[in-house]
Amino acid sequence: MHIHRAMRIVLIILSSLILAFIWLNSLLPAEISQKISNMVQKILGIDSTQYAVRKAGHFTEFLFLGLFLSLLVNTVVRRLKDRVFCLSFFAVFVPLMDETIQLFSPGRSAEVKDIWIDIGGFLVGCAAAVVLLLISAFISSRRLKIKTTKDRMKYGE
Repeated sequence: MHIHRAMRIVLIILSSLILAFIWLNSLLPAEISQKISNMVQKILGIDSTQYAVRKAGHFTEFLFLGLFLSLLVNTVVRRLKDRVFCLSFFAVFVPLMDETIQLFSPGRSAEVKDIWIDIGGFLVGCAAAVVLLLISAFISSRRLKIKTTKDRMKYGE
């Protein structure tokens, strides 16, 4: 299997799993969601308020979604403006759906500030993907330059 196709499949799976994780957590009633936050707080040894833990969780979920979706979109969409449009759509649509789902979950509510936190996390993930892609391009160009130099030396150019 070609490496780019395999990478695309892995990114589709990771993006889908993260999206399912986000939306399934939004379906949880407030009581269960609060217990999970308390458990995460204890596991991580965080001595912060549950509010901070929950907001950091929102940010982190969307950071990974932005990272994996950016890498995926980069393998599928050719033109830069189309990539930006696609990622902008996901950056707004997914948090809006997330908060809308919470409107129908017992004891939960939609928060505009959560939408902004989610978008911020998504954008940081996109920025991380850009950095990874630039590093990858730099390494690839160095390899090509080294290979070209070796070929020139081999053939006496």
